[in-house]
Amino acid sequence: MFKTVVIGRRPGSVRHRRRLAALRLSAAHQRFERSIAMLRCAALDQVDKQVLVSIALRIAADRLASRAGV
Repeated sequence: MFKTVVIGRRPGSVRHRRRLAALRLSAAHQRFERSIAMLRCAALDQVDKQVLVSIALRIAADRLASRAGV
């Protein structure tokens, strides 16, 4: 019946805005995945470091115990 005309917008602009929104969402998703991977690596590094510290503390405690004659 009547065609709705929105002033200041081209006919393809809705499609263009939708595509830009999809691109922004995709970029945000990629950044999120990258940050999750970095967080996972940092957590694994922390666990590895704690294992090394635990071993070093055990060695030091054994050394002190052997010097004390326990």
